[in-house]
Amino acid sequence: MANDSLAAIRIPVVRRFAAGRILSALGAQMLSVAVGWHLYERTNSAWALGMVGLVQIVPVVFLALPSGQAADRYPRRLMAMVAHGTLAACAAGLALVTFVDGPTWLIYCLLFATGIGTSLRSPSVGSMLPQLVPPELFANANAWITSGFQLASMAGPALGGFIIAWSGGPKWTYVIAAAGHLLFVGVLATLPTVHTKQEPGKRANNWRDALAGAK
Repeated sequence: MANDSLAAIRIPVVRRFAAGRILSALGAQMLSVAVGWHLYERTNSAWALGMVGLVQIVPVVFLALPSGQAADRYPRRLMAMVAHGTLAACAAGLALVTFVDGPTWLIYCLLFATGIGTSLRSPSVGSMLPQLVPPELFANANAWITSGFQLASMAGPALGGFIIAWSGGPKWTYVIAAAGHLLFVGVLATLPTVHTKQEPGKRANNWRDALAGAK
């Protein structure tokens, strides 16, 4: 077992989790390319592209501590499902805006909501793997999932650009991105729920714990 490079990936729950993360990462990278193409086509403005990063990073920064605290208090599978459900809804909303030629400001609103989904996703999904595998297989499982994530990060922009070129616009890229997040939600629904253990009297110190890292 120690020399088996496929040891972790032989576990069904790890395979499902890894596949779901790859699909969601592909969707996120495809959406990023589609948004940039979409806004520049509409506005022909570099400023409009710069605003994409701003509206998405603001909720990530301000919700970093509350999201981490929530991931410690509530089942991480549930938090991950809420996060990716939010990301799927935002991608579907961007597709709808494209289909009906909705206003540009609505795109930024959906991108802001995407930032909220991202802030919820990071602490929950990122900390689920140790709950799914035995400690001795964690390094092997993490290597597989990290490799798959990096592959999706490289292939996603290329695939998104190909779909935009093939379809003549970003709408189907948004649809596929939404499907990727929804599929991961479906995968998460099949995973076991692991409840976090909280010491007696811990609830009263939630904000103190949330600010401990900053302190």
